[in-house]
Amino acid sequence: MTLTKSRAATPTTVPTNCELGARLFQSVERPTFRRIQTIGRLADELGGEAYLVGGCVRDLLLGRTVLDLDVVMEGDALALVERAREKLGAKARVYAAFQTATLSFPDHHKIDIATARRESYAASGHLPKVEPAPLPEDLRRRDFTVNAMALRLKPRHLGELVDEVGGMDDLRRGVIRILHDASFEDDPTRILRAIRYKARLGFSPDSRTRALMREAIRDHYLERVSGHRLMTELRRTLDEDDPMPALNLMIRRGVHRAYHADLAVAKPTPTQARRMHDAIAWWTGEGAALSRKSAPKGDDETFHRWECWWYLLLSNFDHLCADQLMARLEISAKHSRRAHERLAEMHQAQLELRYSCRRTGSNIHAHLEHLPVEAALALMAKTSSPGLVHAVQTHLTTLRHLRPALRGQDLLEMGVPRGKALGKMQRAVLEELRDRTYAGEGFRKAAQMRFARTHFES
Repeated sequence: MTLTKSRAATPTTVPTNCELGARLFQSVERPTFRRIQTIGRLADELGGEAYLVGGCVRDLLLGRTVLDLDVVMEGDALALVERAREKLGAKARVYAAFQTATLSFPDHHKIDIATARRESYAASGHLPKVEPAPLPEDLRRRDFTVNAMALRLKPRHLGELVDEVGGMDDLRRGVIRILHDASFEDDPTRILRAIRYKARLGFSPDSRTRALMREAIRDHYLERVSGHRLMTELRRTLDEDDPMPALNLMIRRGVHRAYHADLAVAKPTPTQARRMHDAIAWWTGEGAALSRKSAPKGDDETFHRWECWWYLLLSNFDHLCADQLMARLEISAKHSRRAHERLAEMHQAQLELRYSCRRTGSNIHAHLEHLPVEAALALMAKTSSPGLVHAVQTHLTTLRHLRPALRGQDLLEMGVPRGKALGKMQRAVLEELRDRTYAGEGFRKAAQMRFARTHFES
């Protein structure tokens, strides 16, 4: 399930229950809709009631394709999870301390299920203490009114909207409104969420929310938040269809300092951002499909859009500031070291492959072979050289997947001895294959045999 790219207008009328049920059916894939129905029925059989809540209800009302599904149950959610896991053939990850769980399905979709609860905070920025509570209390603990609505999943009431905080009115007016005055103090990451909603949906805080948000920024509430939670919010920002409006708002409001003061100058330039969009569009459009055709069977790779922007952002920091940023985000020394290795490879490739005379297939592969797809796309965003962009694209779709038709047994029959000599010959054939492929020349098995024989005899 993916978000639509176009921004939907805010609704002018409250949909009827039947309309909401129809929208739910249209907004998720059919297997997911059947899972939702099953969860509603199982909760009913357990003597409780399940609801869709939060952002998925908001997006449903806006007519947007639903991205995340969150279910809250009045009753024992963990018992529901166990029943749903067995009935739906899902895997469950349970977080007993928070009375929450995630159901993961073979088609890679997920549904989060939680017990309706109230929260209390020991200190600003800390994780909350939770205990079971009725649905109205659960909704009132949420960040904004537009996220504090629920949709009933009870079989006889599927599609009934629960809105006790005026969320629909705020949605209609395009308003971001907190539910209580201590909201930003309890959870300062709500500042970052408000910025994302303004950037993504065009919504604006009401005057009270805006004033309290300014106070929270002025009093540095975000600096009390753990690096892990800040990284989670940054990942969500970078995973937006276009993260630049949210990044720009963060800088304009001064909240970027919770990450690193130099984020203001290290953010992607407009030109880099445009190239990044082009690179991601190429990969998700045709690049990944071409890569799959060339890749060995079973060689599946996942793609994370946010990581493209993460590598681009990191590459705009100097080494010391990148270290400081990753330390603030509590990224482990191992992963920081790996990130620096990838950044150094991006930099070296940009220097080496900008010259056309050095863009041979084997040299391109040598400089790009350790870069993940996301870092390679970030490199495309960093360069103004069409030749380098073409080299990266050819590497991702073709060069990295090439395997000679000539096998080790063929070389042994030719007389090449086992050991280092055999490995050296195989590498030579593969490099020649990459060079000829990049040059647009054929290099079938017979030609590989001739090349190997000539190479061996010399």
